[in-house]
Amino acid sequence: MSPPLVPHDRLETGVAGLDRVLGGGLLRGGLHVVAGRAGVGKTTLASQIAFHSVARGARAVYATFLVEPHERLLHQLRSFAFFDGARVGRELVYLDAYPAFRAGGLDALTGALRGMIRDRDASLLVLDGLPSAEDLRAAPLEHRAFLVELQASLVALDCTALLVTSGDADHATADGVFELASTRAELRRVRELTVRKLRGGGHIDGTHVFRVTSDGVVVYPRLEAIEPDAPGATAPVQDGRVPFGVAGLDDLFSGGVARGSTTLLLGPSGAGKTILGLHFLAAGAASGDKALHFGFHERSQVLLRKGDRLGMRLSEHAAAGDLVVHWEQPSEALLDQVMADLLAIVERERVRRLFIDGFAGLRTAVHPERLAGMLAAAAELLSRAGVTTLVTDETRELYVKDVSVSTPNVSATFDNIVLLRRVLLHAQLVHQLSIMKTRDTPHDNRAWELAVTREGMFLVAPFDTPEARRLRGDGSGAIPKERPATMPRRRPKRE
Repeated sequence: MSPPLVPHDRLETGVAGLDRVLGGGLLRGGLHVVAGRAGVGKTTLASQIAFHSVARGARAVYATFLVEPHERLLHQLRSFAFFDGARVGRELVYLDAYPAFRAGGLDALTGALRGMIRDRDASLLVLDGLPSAEDLRAAPLEHRAFLVELQASLVALDCTALLVTSGDADHATADGVFELASTRAELRRVRELTVRKLRGGGHIDGTHVFRVTSDGVVVYPRLEAIEPDAPGATAPVQDGRVPFGVAGLDDLFSGGVARGSTTLLLGPSGAGKTILGLHFLAAGAASGDKALHFGFHERSQVLLRKGDRLGMRLSEHAAAGDLVVHWEQPSEALLDQVMADLLAIVERERVRRLFIDGFAGLRTAVHPERLAGMLAAAAELLSRAGVTTLVTDETRELYVKDVSVSTPNVSATFDNIVLLRRVLLHAQLVHQLSIMKTRDTPHDNRAWELAVTREGMFLVAPFDTPEARRLRGDGSGAIPKERPATMPRRRPKRE
């Protein structure tokens, strides 16, 4: 985030996410250019800002320049939640600016706009459809003079302006320049907003994705660019341990994982990652830690029934409000949108335990190449909010000793990494758990046999057989004549 340079008054746009990108809103009394090709959402954005302004008691003028008739424009805007027909013609007035230009050129247009603002005591002006200097057949110097004179009028009349144009986004005289674009990501179209310029500083540089929904434009600030120490960021949390709720496992972590830490549960399909995560949530819900399951695969009711069958009483916790289960459809989602939804739920529900079930769901979203950096940024924000997080990811291999992570450069993000897999032992598949990494915490380095029963999951004993040693790649010793005394002679019945 750019540091603030000069304290300026800001005018809130009311567009979700945009005010955060702009460092508080538009520059009050400033001239802002909204540029982009047809169909990217310029008129929707400007209209949304105008309706928000009048809803807060202001007056606004929406002047058009050779665009569609006002009746058609208003008809299209009626489908958005921000539209309020009762304000049209009263607090929000639509006027045609082209006749003034046709009669006297840019000088006459400047005078007409000044009169519109003054006569209606407007604090916001939208000029939609302003062509480029070339289209106006005006000299570049004349076009710049028009903008400078308009700026002077805005300052004198205490009015903020939006100039909506399909022309060039390079306007040196403007106080702010916002470029809207539509790019292609595989078979999908992604809308993007870039703040090319904004006087006063404090905005988030770079490009941010946005969507046009029934509520209007929703902007998703680029998570990697949000500074954790910015105003409003939560202070680092106190020390403490957070137990998994799995018998024997917390002892391997010296009492549990650190509060505010992020743990990766790594393993192939069927290794027990989801069950371990559900234990973690159930233990939190039972102890007063608000818990959130954020998943991409199993629907809420399926997940709750699975936990209930294993004795975790997830349905009771959900009914009591101690557990929130959220299912996200990843196939057409924006990565920024998914992470924004996640952080919004965490903040709204005051979550203390988070289980993100399915790293693969994030990889299917748009811009997966940003996943490692975005996850690191999210982990920092979650940690500062006091949230302890588990994330699952699948390995490509089922039974071999070499393990690879599907997303490069992501391992450094996690404070702890737990490997779960199923190994073949005496013609039987056995669950195995081992701790690959902890940060600043002692842990047990052995591989352990893990049991999954109707009563849930628990550790059995160290996995210390020749087959396990060969699987780990650390050589094989003499074949023991009997199972270690610490391990039961009969394994519990598995689900």
